[in-house]
Amino acid sequence: MKKLNLSLNILIILIISSTISYSQTDKINSDDSFNSYLDFYRDKNVQGVLDITPNFIFENIEQDSVRKWLNASFSDEELIVYYDQASNIKIHSIGDHKGEKYFIGNYTVPIEIPFGQSNEESADEYQEVVQWMTVVFKNQFGENNVSFKEDLQYFDINAEIKVLGMTEDKKEVLKFIEIGWSEKVDALLTKKLPNKIKKKL
Repeated sequence: MKKLNLSLNILIILIISSTISYSQTDKINSDDSFNSYLDFYRDKNVQGVLDITPNFIFENIEQDSVRKWLNASFSDEELIVYYDQASNIKIHSIGDHKGEKYFIGNYTVPIEIPFGQSNEESADEYQEVVQWMTVVFKNQFGENNVSFKEDLQYFDINAEIKVLGMTEDKKEVLKFIEIGWSEKVDALLTKKLPNKIKKKL
């Protein structure tokens, strides 16, 4: 009887250890995958971003169009995103459906938008436009996430970014797509995702 009890105890310990090990591995994989996704943006690696984008996106939007947009975005001097200063990075599971796994990733990234006064406008006109744009940006990014640096003439924004992570074809590889940057992409996500996942976005 003692030998049987000992065997049962060992079996229970092995099961618990296996479960803990699996959950830790799964979390490490999602964390690593999300950091790899961010690294592609930090390095302005267009092909890397394309490779880690869900395939169904390119069934509806030409990959060359996305490539051109990324190239333009990474070299844009009128909207500078400091991906190398990304903070508050986290990712968590929001469930699974028919063998596919879904995650939500979040991070905060500083953005600078230069906005100087043109020769054609007066100081009052310039200030009026700055105030209007400040309201627009605060509505988009949050009241406490936007300020205008008057001495340097640029908007300083802390953008809180939400990203969907998902597997495809039941493969243990996460693909990522930012939520909220494109109405067309958001419409595709609404059409593609199961209802129980959409409710958690």
